[in-house]
Amino acid sequence: GNSDYGLLTNSDALTGLPSQTNFHWYVRAVCDLNLGDGVDTTSFFVGPLSFATGQICADPTGLNVSNITAFETDIDWTPGALETEWNVQYGEAGFTLSGVGATIMTNVTTYPQTLSGLTPNTSYEFYVQAVCGSTTDSLSSWVGPISWTTDVYCLDPSGLLSSGYTTTGATITWTAGGLETNWTYEYGLNGFTPGTGTSVSTTSSTANLTGLTPGTSYCYYVQSNCGSTQDSSSNWVGPNCFMTL
Repeated sequence: GNSDYGLLTNSDALTGLPSQTNFHWYVRAVCDLNLGDGVDTTSFFVGPLSFATGQICADPTGLNVSNITAFETDIDWTPGALETEWNVQYGEAGFTLSGVGATIMTNVTTYPQTLSGLTPNTSYEFYVQAVCGSTTDSLSSWVGPISWTTDVYCLDPSGLLSSGYTTTGATITWTAGGLETNWTYEYGLNGFTPGTGTSVSTTSSTANLTGLTPGTSYCYYVQSNCGSTQDSSSNWVGPNCFMTL
């Protein structure tokens, strides 16, 4: 084994040991050193006692967010080594780690994790820490933050109305569900299947339909658009139906 000689105190700090390793150790008293004959006067070795070094807890890497909606987001990471548990903290951007605004998840065993109950159109951050044992020094550093913003929640429009009928046209209107300023309306013959009609994007909540057939029944639907992704649009609302003169 390895030896430390001539210690003047009854303790010895061992450093440079490999992690996750079992050790034995012995100690003996030295009553005098080299009394002229080159032989030390010592006691017997006493021992062994045992100890084990802990696991070095590597930081997780590759933090990532995906499947962002108005109310949920998936968070993901890559283990730093062989650890199988992690701690997670998340909150609105700028939250205090382990403090104000932090939501703390301990001893998480699977990833990705789905964070739910989030606020639409809000910036968030998250951190991850590897757990390699039950003591403070068996934890990795906190890694992060990774930031993202939840989608805008798009309310359904309401109050679909039609008016101003002519032989070949009509005016259609609706009321915004929230603060959105962009909509898509779709119209067609009464009974048409949504997705098969004439679809138009607009920034006005009023539209004039032209080129219609006299004495014919038509219907229309409206959807609010609050962002660039599919889940940032509202439901289709309708139909509202009318007949040309």
